[in-house]
Amino acid sequence: MKTHKWIFVTGAPRSSTTFVGKILSAPLKVGYLHEPFNPYCGMPGIDRLFLYLRRDGSTSSHYRELIERLFNYDFTLKTGHFTEDNLWQTVVKTLIGSRLAWSVRLAKLNPFLSATVIKDPTGCLLTEYLSEHFDVKPVIIIRHPIGVVASTIRLNWEINLDTIRQQKELVEDYFSDEYGFLSANRTEPVEHVAALWRVLNKVLVSQASRHPSWQLIKHEALSANPVEHFRTLYNVLDLPWSPRIKKKVIKLTRQKNPVEANERTVHSFRRNSAGLFRHSLQTLSREQREKVFEITKDVALQLYSQDSFGLDTPDQR
Repeated sequence: MKTHKWIFVTGAPRSSTTFVGKILSAPLKVGYLHEPFNPYCGMPGIDRLFLYLRRDGSTSSHYRELIERLFNYDFTLKTGHFTEDNLWQTVVKTLIGSRLAWSVRLAKLNPFLSATVIKDPTGCLLTEYLSEHFDVKPVIIIRHPIGVVASTIRLNWEINLDTIRQQKELVEDYFSDEYGFLSANRTEPVEHVAALWRVLNKVLVSQASRHPSWQLIKHEALSANPVEHFRTLYNVLDLPWSPRIKKKVIKLTRQKNPVEANERTVHSFRRNSAGLFRHSLQTLSREQREKVFEITKDVALQLYSQDSFGLDTPDQR
């Protein structure tokens, strides 16, 4: 089974790729695939987070064959079990599998399907490979490092650069002179998350500079004016915008929605989008914001001003 169009929504984790993917896949004719490159809940055979493949295709046939199956809808997904799952979710997944696997089955049965959105931040380093070999249309969400750090720390996720250091081709192509950065002894969660943000976005920004047709979108701009940005995205990607989708975007992003998600909630779509970044600044102390800036500044300053880190703002915690 093949669709006419493939859209790859990606970016560093905690950049709202799930929300963007869900909005872009709202039309009946658009399917949705959730993180097929995630080793915990994706395709069997994907064995590492942030897998990198060179755009020239000089990589193992094992990964090529797996990815070819994806674009023919000839694949299965693992059932992921996560620490944030409640008892009911664990029971349902054990008995009938995850809703992600069922979404694949439903997509195969959809007679109107003409496009598919693949949403996957864990596969962000595959963007150029997928674009070159499978003609996907990348939509890359860049979120300010302050926002990513604050969101990741809220969930208490463990982050490290092991999967980056272990990929020889990735290091050769982008970090050949940065062994010290990749192997630095970092002790605080803020430092680990900031380092991962820098690594992933260094690669994504570099790749996007070679492909002007890619959609590189700042999370903060999207949050400030979601209707217009989504309308533009729909137009660029040739997807059918409608009053129903506009109403959905407004409902999920309006100011009366809460700005803060529950502590254990991974995806909270109904949020006050305009207030998200301001809340992130208030969540981190000035000392933490300074650490984030020092680790990310060479990449972040290509996208954001130094003032955006709130270093002149008193500690509000």
